[in-house]
Amino acid sequence: MSLGVAGAASARVGNALGRGDARAARRAAFAAVGLELALIAGVTGALFAGRDLWAALFTREPEVRREPGCMHAPWAARAHALG
Repeated sequence: MSLGVAGAASARVGNALGRGDARAARRAAFAAVGLELALIAGVTGALFAGRDLWAALFTREPEVRREPGCMHAPWAARAHALG
């Protein structure tokens, strides 16, 4: 998703600068940053909130389902938020 937002932002900012509208370019850049932050927050929240559900998709054993929910999904959420 980030790459798509970056590509769209690049096109919008470039078009605005090409027509000499610096205010529109600035607005498009800030809109893209805001959208990207919202997307990051949404995906991170979904990963963290659904950490127990991810393991349930792959196994029915309670011992196995408990481990990834405690360890891996929060780290994946943090990694997505940071970059």
